[in-house]
Amino acid sequence: MGNAIANTDVINELTERANYFVEERVAKIPAQFKSQKDHIVHEMHKASPDSYKDLYIKDYPEKNEKQVSKLAIHNVTSNEVKHQIVEEINGEVDPIIDAKTAHLNKLVRTATKKTIHIAIEKSVRIAVNKVQAQLERDVGC
Repeated sequence: MGNAIANTDVINELTERANYFVEERVAKIPAQFKSQKDHIVHEMHKASPDSYKDLYIKDYPEKNEKQVSKLAIHNVTSNEVKHQIVEEINGEVDPIIDAKTAHLNKLVRTATKKTIHIAIEKSVRIAVNKVQAQLERDVGC
């Protein structure tokens, strides 16, 4: 019984710490969006008179600004980006999980780590989707 209570305390503490890491990473996405949009426009200039991902600089911003914004939003909120954030956070919390659960049996340690990893993945997905929706509203996509 003591292991279960200790395990719950560890899970709660580490989930709280992981949520801080999620907020920290996700807070950078709006700035990354602006940089990504600038990068796309730069690539459109370089590709001119040809297109860059079917986007022509001659049409920017009058005809294709929304498409540029959509591409930039996708690039900073994709599943690949979510996965990278999850992996970064797991890398930060895994040593803490290992230290906090070292006294528990292997099965409990493994279950604790898995529970925290699942919570991190869900938290990242929700947070990134929320920022994505806000960016889409902000740019009118």
